[in-house]
Amino acid sequence: MGSGTVLETEFEALSGVTSGIQEQLDEKANTDAVYTKTEVDTSQGA
Repeated sequence: MGSGTVLETEFEALSGVTSGIQEQLDEKANTDAVYTKTEVDTSQGA
């Protein structure tokens, strides 16, 4: 492990991680598949 200080808060943020963090980041939604509220409302005729 590298050198440096890790705060307790940072460790707590990792407590719910159940798989590799990099894998989760790699599998996040592509920006092409994410829509704003305005885009959804417009497409639904709202």
